[in-house]
Amino acid sequence: MPADEPARRGRLLLGLLRVGKSGNEGGIGRLDGGAWDSIASFAQEHGVAPLLHERLQTSGVLATLPDSAQAILVAARRTAAFENLRHYAEFRRISVAFNRRGIPLMALKGLHLAEQVYGDISLRPMSDMDILVPESRVAQAVAAMQTLDYGPDGDLSGSVGKMLQSKCNLGFAHRRHDVYVEVHWKLSEPGSPYAAP
Repeated sequence: MPADEPARRGRLLLGLLRVGKSGNEGGIGRLDGGAWDSIASFAQEHGVAPLLHERLQTSGVLATLPDSAQAILVAARRTAAFENLRHYAEFRRISVAFNRRGIPLMALKGLHLAEQVYGDISLRPMSDMDILVPESRVAQAVAAMQTLDYGPDGDLSGSVGKMLQSKCNLGFAHRRHDVYVEVHWKLSEPGSPYAAP
């Protein structure tokens, strides 16, 4: 692969993501079957295959792609939709449990972006969920997550103080399902040269 190939594919992908938004054809006419497969795979690597699917579908171009490229994009969007439905259902379950305990929480990153920015939860893949809680409520949040089958069974209350000093979040894997949640109490690690606005 030539050294400039990833940059060329990146520019082409960005152009294709503009299709249907600005009337820009994004180089569509120059692509053959193998190039479409390469672009579809490249879009999937970078987490924008569902968005590319939507842009090409809206502009009427999707049906002109080779079946193999269409299959990659359709599968990526369908997977994002199903996974995100599962994430939102789990977020609601966590929200209810936190609300019962009086723990305020806020959705971060993908949970917020998929619905509020993209307007369609099938367009923004998420590998995990991120929530923000007040630092003063981290111990209660940890306990609540454990009652929802997240993280280890053991008592973590003794280590919460150390975590607050050295970290900005704590990750929880569900004990039975493939769901991962990061509970944040700050937006950056202690000592980070970057300060949250």
